[in-house]
Amino acid sequence: MTDTLIAIAIGPVQDFIAAGRRTRDLWYGSKLLSEASRQAAWAVHDCGGQLIFPGSMALSRTGPDEERPGIANVILARLRPQLAPEKAACKAREAARRYWEGAAQTAFERAKDLVREEIWKEQLDGVIEVYAAWAPLETGKYAASRRTVMRLLAGRKLVRDFDVWTGHAGVPKSSLDGARESVFKDIPDRERGIAERTRRQLRLSPGEHLDIVGLTKRVRQPKGFPSVTRIAADTWLRNLPKADLAALNEVCLKLADEEKLIELIKVPDDVFPWEGSAVYRSRHHELVRENADSEADSRDLPPAYEPLSRLIERLEHEYGIPDPYVACLAADGDKMGAALDAINDPDIHRQFSDRLAEFAGEVQAIVQDHYGSLVYSGGDDVLAFVPVKLCIKCADTLRRRFRELVVDKFAPEASLSVGIAIVHAMEHMEDIRKFANEAEKDAKDGDKRTPEEEKRNAIAVHVHPRGGSPTRVRGRWGEGLTDRLKQWTDAYLSDSLSSKSAYDLKRLLTDYRVAGTERRWDDAHFQAAFPADAARVLHHKGSSKETAGKIRDLLAGVPNWEAAEAVINELIVARRLAIAVRQPSKLKGGPNVLPLEG
Repeated sequence: MTDTLIAIAIGPVQDFIAAGRRTRDLWYGSKLLSEASRQAAWAVHDCGGQLIFPGSMALSRTGPDEERPGIANVILARLRPQLAPEKAACKAREAARRYWEGAAQTAFERAKDLVREEIWKEQLDGVIEVYAAWAPLETGKYAASRRTVMRLLAGRKLVRDFDVWTGHAGVPKSSLDGARESVFKDIPDRERGIAERTRRQLRLSPGEHLDIVGLTKRVRQPKGFPSVTRIAADTWLRNLPKADLAALNEVCLKLADEEKLIELIKVPDDVFPWEGSAVYRSRHHELVRENADSEADSRDLPPAYEPLSRLIERLEHEYGIPDPYVACLAADGDKMGAALDAINDPDIHRQFSDRLAEFAGEVQAIVQDHYGSLVYSGGDDVLAFVPVKLCIKCADTLRRRFRELVVDKFAPEASLSVGIAIVHAMEHMEDIRKFANEAEKDAKDGDKRTPEEEKRNAIAVHVHPRGGSPTRVRGRWGEGLTDRLKQWTDAYLSDSLSSKSAYDLKRLLTDYRVAGTERRWDDAHFQAAFPADAARVLHHKGSSKETAGKIRDLLAGVPNWEAAEAVINELIVARRLAIAVRQPSKLKGGPNVLPLEG
């Protein structure tokens, strides 16, 4: 009798990770799915299975759920002949669903004043889906067996289990994704006061509806998870003079201790451990709405907020408003399938899994070292929010550590591609995630003109202004993009490059179209004229002779209109980075923290 190789997938990922209005929604959703997968992996291990992925490093049973590194939602294990694969799959399914039902029950107890119980019970059983596939593990043919079982699992996931739909007429859908009906009930007038207090405690917006997954994520998430506004404001806060920062902390501490009107959050070194809305006067109404006892109390700024409002007004006058842009970073391993295909020994695969788990465990510290907030880290997959000033340095640190732990030891053909979306903190969370995913895809694949040999092992930075089209730059690691972004950022910070230079060049580039058409100048004439024309514009707008010459020389080496546009886009992205570095605006900012290539 031969051993069996079994693969188990827990999902759906979309329900737990994608739908969310806040960073903490995304974080707890990913943590919920990760812990359900961990419970399933433990169940396979406890009934006699030998886990291959995740490895033993990812299966710690100590410490609270929040502190464990994430694991992927796919489990791979070796089963001895005496262990039936049906039994292992059943145990995994029971464990994952039991964890989910426990989390949901806690949420129900907290929010039962709002919940329509019959809809809750209907949705409870249909959330966690567990798929399994298995195949014989023949001696010396591990790689072939793994490919077979993963192909079978992919096929099994396509054949989804569809339950009979039982809808409820007139019930709104979830505000997050519209996938399921709201579990909220109509509240009688006599109970409205209690229900409104519960809604405010759960940070529900007026008219917001949630299904069972959305409400469980909102209830179970720990307090103190930094919002995107707090991460966006981090650089401004850290560069404030110490006396002003101390005064700001003192005002917020009084609001928290005496008035209970602001929330303490977890940030590295506690430089400003308060909700980010506090430093944006335009967002103070959010603090009021989330902490007021009634709807009437939330309409106007209570007197308790006046000291904070006056202080922020003074700081804005002296140092400018904090830059409201934040970076959403999405990273993913390249050629991981090829690396796995090269492994023909389950023990080697297990060691490979342990290195991925080690990387996932270090991602939290790396993101925190860059004053960011990690949403998810499972194996080679990362999602995080980071201050714009530090986003490229964070991405570079992640790819270097991935290379040290995974590439250099087990997978020389692998690499880590990183996409960064720089967005306004008030964008919808769904859009922010979409922009980050688009940047990650750009890093991995480029556009339709990108040759296969130039795909992957890259970084892409997409800047999305609040209004207008995004600006995108992309380059492979080690081929100069981050060096040039550093150079242009330094030029802006030293005032040797005018802040309007990039947009002046963008307008100039449109003049190199054939009038009245979308056709552009032919390459030869473009190369002959545009570099000198660009240098003239830069010099006229106040850029230094040295910087204008560097840009002219760079443009002289590009082959066509599209390549010149890529250079100009680098200048636009660097301008956004320079704005983030030079905060507060009346200070000169700190040293440039963009990395050197290597």
